[in-house]
Amino acid sequence: METGIYRDSDFSGILSLDSQSGTDSYASAVYFRHAASIHADTFLVARDEERNIAGYCIGGIIPGNPEDGWILKIYVDCQRRHEGIGRRLLEETIGVLEDSGVKKICLTVSPANEPALLLYQRYGFTPEERIKDYFGEGEDRFLMVRNKSHPEV
Repeated sequence: METGIYRDSDFSGILSLDSQSGTDSYASAVYFRHAASIHADTFLVARDEERNIAGYCIGGIIPGNPEDGWILKIYVDCQRRHEGIGRRLLEETIGVLEDSGVKKICLTVSPANEPALLLYQRYGFTPEERIKDYFGEGEDRFLMVRNKSHPEV
């Protein structure tokens, strides 16, 4: 497994992977094209030995406040979960953000997504707030925050 910065050649693989989540393909295409431009240095991809996309993580740095960053989206192929891919992508994205001067990293996660909550807590993210209807009715999220002072895992 190799991880690295997103390349244009990853686009169709990212869309194929994202289709597992049942999202609208056009909206996904627009999102990933824009994310690749806006977050070029913080969009990481995991590729297997055959160069297939196994997962991705998109980080972002807040314009005008370079000490604050976000994990915008992380996803691992359903058939490749529990192989450490998400952990590796998260760890490397945190590293890229912190190497860029970010001191505080935020993310949101569904309160029902226990595996993700445990992963994020392992990497020093703590729930700061539960936000009702964050992504629309019935789509609550925890806002989680990690400060750079957290010891490495």
